[in-house]
Amino acid sequence: MRRLKKIIKRLVKNQPKDDIKLNGDFYCKYFEGLKIYSHNKACIERAFSQIFTRHVYNFNSKTEEPFIIDAGANIGMAVLYWKKRYPKAKIVAFEPSREAYKSLVKNVEANNLKDVICIDKALSNTKGIQKFTTNEIISGSLILEKDLANNYDVETTTLSEYLKDEVDFLKIDIEGAEKLIYDDVKTNLHKLNHVFLEYHSFINENQYLSKFLDLFEKNNFRYFIEGEYKKTNHFVKQKVSLNQDMQLNIWAKKAFVDNE
Repeated sequence: MRRLKKIIKRLVKNQPKDDIKLNGDFYCKYFEGLKIYSHNKACIERAFSQIFTRHVYNFNSKTEEPFIIDAGANIGMAVLYWKKRYPKAKIVAFEPSREAYKSLVKNVEANNLKDVICIDKALSNTKGIQKFTTNEIISGSLILEKDLANNYDVETTTLSEYLKDEVDFLKIDIEGAEKLIYDDVKTNLHKLNHVFLEYHSFINENQYLSKFLDLFEKNNFRYFIEGEYKKTNHFVKQKVSLNQDMQLNIWAKKAFVDNE
């Protein structure tokens, strides 16, 4: 019995501690001097390991003041990551979800981040008002086929408005609406050095992945792809989530050619 108690005690001691605590109106996680706030605990739980452990948004900049555009910033965890990596970075962060936007602003203000512009608009192919569907956690989209719990109107703007200068890193995570900003990316690709694209394939629409890959290939970008839906065989039984049958992470980097 004594030995069993020791084993149980050791197992309990080795269990990971829940370090996300409710702090006023927000959940909060402290990490290496950062305060990561969120209106919903799951926003932190689902994104922290990807961003701060796997470093999926890390990149090497040729300047200490890289210009970064975060399309689909959610609560701003990537913004916190980049500002920790490049304290002088200039960042424009878009997030149309009402609750996520509040957390984004909270994270910027609570961590005293400078040179971060938060914009509560969705990126689209037109300026105006469009319907938006969201679960107010980590998924929100202008593509209503996602059919999430909350639906409301949001203001939209175009990416090209913010692509006047060279962009060191463009992150596109807008839950299927990437197809709406393809033309803006195509027209301004020569200004982009690193692109992270989350591609979504919906079961009731034609796939368009080749458009982005062809664009990267023809403009001297090297890309790398990672699938998020893990299955051994997609012919027999598809994995479908939120009317999507595929979701890919794509890292595309401009090949810097030295001709000298």
